[in-house]
Amino acid sequence: IYTNSLQALEANADQFELFELDFQWTADRRLVGLHSWDVIFPRHFGFEPDEPLSYDEFQELEPEARFTPLDLDMLGTFLDEQDHARIVTDIKEDNTAALEKMAKRIDDAGRRLVPQIYQPGELDTVLELDFERFIWTLYRYPGNRDFDRVTERAAAWRSEHGDRFKAVAMPIELAEEGLAERLEAEGVPTYAHTVNSCEEVARLRELGIDAVYTDELGRGACR
Repeated sequence: IYTNSLQALEANADQFELFELDFQWTADRRLVGLHSWDVIFPRHFGFEPDEPLSYDEFQELEPEARFTPLDLDMLGTFLDEQDHARIVTDIKEDNTAALEKMAKRIDDAGRRLVPQIYQPGELDTVLELDFERFIWTLYRYPGNRDFDRVTERAAAWRSEHGDRFKAVAMPIELAEEGLAERLEAEGVPTYAHTVNSCEEVARLRELGIDAVYTDELGRGACR
């Protein structure tokens, strides 16, 4: 959980098609699998850096968990070996620049990567880079409790882009407040995060959620 590592991908490759990975920039502008330098990095590596490390410094670390920190070359190799797999990106800073870099570095990136966008203005880059699918995730969108506005925009995107607009992803509390139900009425698929019990999955389905992000639930765990 939260390792964003090669081992995490390999451990789940036979169960899933969609894998969400977090990415951070190193000091020398390389992308690595990491949720945060200030919270998750110390958990796995035992210290908190004063600033982001360089790529070489990051790759030289040997975490206590003995996993392999992910970079784009490793990710590309994994995708070559697991052609069914798709990576949902969660890029913590400078999303569009990262997507541009990934589109150049990952073979067949348009098919293999499913970008998450945080602000509506990022969609133009996703379309220009020819990604086949995209997700609008709301956890960093400042207007995420303006349900009228979110629903109107999502419905318009669904009408314009069809299945290319894969889903709106949201924290559980937004589903509880009625957003998923409103989007369902407009034919917009919805995802919720993060969900680790079958009871929660069942409850969210009743609220209009179609699928969930999970750390622990295996495929078919919840019927």
